[in-house]
Amino acid sequence: MMRSQEIQSFSDRPNICIFGDKNFPDRSSGKPIQERREALRKLELLLLQIQPRKVYIIPERGFNLTALSLLNYLNIPYVLVNPHEGYFDNLQEKEKLKMSLSLENSDTVITVGKPPKSIAEEYELQNEVYDFMLSYTDFVISMYGKNSQTKEDFLKDKVNKHDQSAVFINYSLVYE
Repeated sequence: MMRSQEIQSFSDRPNICIFGDKNFPDRSSGKPIQERREALRKLELLLLQIQPRKVYIIPERGFNLTALSLLNYLNIPYVLVNPHEGYFDNLQEKEKLKMSLSLENSDTVITVGKPPKSIAEEYELQNEVYDFMLSYTDFVISMYGKNSQTKEDFLKDKVNKHDQSAVFINYSLVYE
């Protein structure tokens, strides 16, 4: 993790983006709930230290939908980035409720592209969404678990191409 001095060297109240694992542990007991609490605690401490002006986030199942509750709790303004129309049609009922509350509390919602018609178009759209988010932000936070290495490698490449500063936190290592 970055040192306090490194975080303080960013512009005052930077715009940041948060990327998270879609397989974030749901409420339960045992190791998954400990991972969940620890990940949210780390994100809260990081956000309190950075004090972002605005957060860009894709409100998808897993960590990101959970992080939106934390952003609301901390009164941090956020922009919801929708990859394309219909992207959230397959959310479960409890996720739709979180999404509805997130829409209500967001500063704005930005839809980036059109629904993809193929896997190749899906990949291109993912590139476009990540590039969009990175172009409007100064700092990246990524929270991921043990099963999302490919996505993290993709994001690390993007962060390097945009010459961004980032923190990658593997919440699954906390209790292994």
